[in-house]
Formats: sequence, C-alpha cells, structure tokens
Amino acid sequence: MIQFNGFKPDAMQKIAGKLGYQGDMNGFNDYLSANPDKKDAMNMYTNKAIQMARGGMVKKYAFGGYLEDMPDAGLAGGKK
Repeated sequence: MIQFNGFKPDAMQKIAGKLGYQGDMNGFNDYLSANPDKKDAMNMYTNKAIQMARGGMVKKYAFGGYLEDMPDAGLAGGKK
C-alpha cells in the first residue's frame, strides 16, 4: 500500500499560494500557526491526500455516465 510522505516542494508552494501565503516557504508553518483558518484548510488538504494514498475515492465525480459529449476522450462509450 502507498503511504503519504508529504507534499512535494512545488505542490507545497501551490498550496501555500492558494492559502494566501506569498513569502519564503521556510515561514509557511509560522503563517499557518498565525492563521487558524488557513491551518484548518492545510489539514484538510493533507487528510485528503492521505485518504487518496490509502485508496480512498475522490468525490465530486459521478460514477458511470456517457461520454458522448467528449468526442476526443478515446474511452469506451465515447464517439470518435
């Protein structure tokens, strides 16, 4: 089973930017400590990554369906 070992540095920079942090990444943990709402969001990202590494399902996508609206999908059921 795959184990989550943390985000890669480039992913951390993207997450930090989405959380409003613009400084050097060495100060990101201090930023999270000073902003509890941002720390909660970071914890959510981490927990989702752990769930995905354990084989959890990613929500917001419906199971099944037709690919007729995706002609270049190249998947079974889609038109080419």
